[in-house]
Amino acid sequence: MTRYQGGKAAIGTELAAHIMKYAEHVLPESRNYLEPFCGMLSVLTNITNPQWKRHAADRHPDLIQMHRAIANGWLPSHDIDLVLFDKHDYDEVKSREHTDKLKAFIGFGTCHSGMYMSSFVRYTKLNTQNSSAQAAEAGIVNNLVPHLCPAFGPSDIEFTCQDYRDWGCAPCTDDEEEQQRHKLQWKDWVIYCDPPYASTNGYNVKGGDTRKTADFDNEEFWTHMREWSGSHLVFISEYTAPDDFVCVWEKDGINKRHLGRKSADKKTQQKGNNRKTEKLFVHKEWHTVFERVKQSREEMKKQSTTPLQTQEPDAMEWSSE
Repeated sequence: MTRYQGGKAAIGTELAAHIMKYAEHVLPESRNYLEPFCGMLSVLTNITNPQWKRHAADRHPDLIQMHRAIANGWLPSHDIDLVLFDKHDYDEVKSREHTDKLKAFIGFGTCHSGMYMSSFVRYTKLNTQNSSAQAAEAGIVNNLVPHLCPAFGPSDIEFTCQDYRDWGCAPCTDDEEEQQRHKLQWKDWVIYCDPPYASTNGYNVKGGDTRKTADFDNEEFWTHMREWSGSHLVFISEYTAPDDFVCVWEKDGINKRHLGRKSADKKTQQKGNNRKTEKLFVHKEWHTVFERVKQSREEMKKQSTTPLQTQEPDAMEWSSE
């Protein structure tokens, strides 16, 4: 499944590559990688550092249950007829009160622009021969199964359903050893956050639930990112960020909602009014470390390539140690 509101399917590979390269410079000792807004795993499944234990989390219970089910060999076609699936079936699944993996599949995979339970789409615009449900399962088979399904080898991804603010909370115990163990475990993680962007549309966390990502408190989020950055290397996707965060990667693109529209919208696209620049931010203190390490490596590289006869005495003495 590739459709997901705010998803990173188009740039997940690039983001993962930059995160791993950046982290190798400033936090090579890290052993844990966390995505507290994991979504459809477009970035996480491209994280290939063998040293990192991968943690995928989201507060959306249906979504996490779906990921766990896929990891155990489940596919939506085991429960529904993808070809005949229609609006009546959609309404039945949507009305289910309990946590349900099928609700996540239907809610994101068969709805307009991947907006959870927004409006049912019977056929995809790109291919009217296949239903939206067929197209969504094809996305699962191509993009998730190779990374999650046991048939392709054991997956190291640990799934957790919880709010991002609950990560790192101290255990409710007076045991000093347990508290110290928690402090040691919750340190030096590489974390990638893809939160609901400021001033963008949200969606229900669960069908009928009054909580929406549109109600997401971005100011509170950035306060948590500052706190986390004191102990972890934290990357954040957004269009903008507070002044104490630095953009370390960016890529221009056009708002997906306007892709494929008729010529009337092409004029708007050409003006650039709908163009969005995806950016990746880290706290400025981490970027200072990155620049220092980068400069040191460049100097060492120059030293190693400079002929001995042209080196200064101090440089020759240093290089011979």
